[in-house]
Amino acid sequence: MRQRVEQAGIDAWGNAIVRGDEPYGLTAKFIGGGEAPFGRKSALFDALQAAIPTLVTDAGREIRARWFELGALLKLRARKTLFQSLEAAIGTAAPAQALHLLKAGGLQFLKHAGFGQDGSAAVVNVVVPQLHSKDGRDWLKDNDGEIRGWIQHASDEQRDQVRAALAKLKSSKVEERRYSAELLLKQWSLES
Repeated sequence: MRQRVEQAGIDAWGNAIVRGDEPYGLTAKFIGGGEAPFGRKSALFDALQAAIPTLVTDAGREIRARWFELGALLKLRARKTLFQSLEAAIGTAAPAQALHLLKAGGLQFLKHAGFGQDGSAAVVNVVVPQLHSKDGRDWLKDNDGEIRGWIQHASDEQRDQVRAALAKLKSSKVEERRYSAELLLKQWSLES
């Protein structure tokens, strides 16, 4: 069984991501077992990379879940490279799709993708767009510790963009928006 998984080609892995075809079902033995047998030169890595445009445009919950599950089969360096590729593409996603990906990837995605390495890109591609929806604001509040680091590493101009977006929310007639803005201004140390 292990040999079948390791010998699967890029097309088989692509179908595993999109439709859940084999070898997806066979990978359960590897996931969570502490063993990550695939590197950057594997067909799995190539298939996961090839699926990124679908992920950022219209992938449903099942595809997102399979993509991240199969990504867990990659060695750490390969997984970081893959997550960095997704992080670079996430700015092209509609905010709702980006939010789905951020939630599906969880904290491991946030840590390994390198969002904090360039706080300005994270602010422009993630923080500001997510401020425009209640679900996005809730996600930002739930991931405050990680997001605060992005904002601290962002340029003054990018922090000003966040302040402006929060000021607009703070003047809203909707109580949730005002509350979220006040809370995030405080949590992110952006109060004037």
